[in-house]
Amino acid sequence: MEIKISLSRKKKTLEGYSWKEYSLKQEEYFDLDMLEEDEKLDIDSIPLYSRTIDYLYKFEKENFKEEDIVETKIMLSYRTKTKILSEKLWNDGNNCLIERMDLYPDYYFNLLIIGTRVGDKFDETIRIEKSVGMETFDIVMHSISDAKTEDLIYSYSGEKYKTT
Repeated sequence: MEIKISLSRKKKTLEGYSWKEYSLKQEEYFDLDMLEEDEKLDIDSIPLYSRTIDYLYKFEKENFKEEDIVETKIMLSYRTKTKILSEKLWNDGNNCLIERMDLYPDYYFNLLIIGTRVGDKFDETIRIEKSVGMETFDIVMHSISDAKTEDLIYSYSGEKYKTT
């Protein structure tokens, strides 16, 4: 199975902005150590990193400055499945909007995360998920630095609404 993976980034320059694109090999994107013994690599296998900007360092380590990166995007495609992961950064890279879209023939999933840097880690401030095929919509407040903290703000599943 050959999954096509591309990485692109938008960077601030003296002249404005510039886009650059790279190709990633499967072993550069996926955490192959996380595959079970008989498990085959799939577009939904576990990635090495949770943020798209972390893949960029390999290609631009000589002159990599996170505060100059405005947007990164990874697109994975295999047959009729497409997964798009994008990250928009502002405030010198201290805030981000992460978006994930899974576009499959019988399923659609969209995830938005608004994050803020706290020290050297990013915290999820708000996480919004929407699925078609599972008919759910959730808004969750969550902190990565404190894994015990997760507050469900709003949930819609079928005819049920839940707020806390």
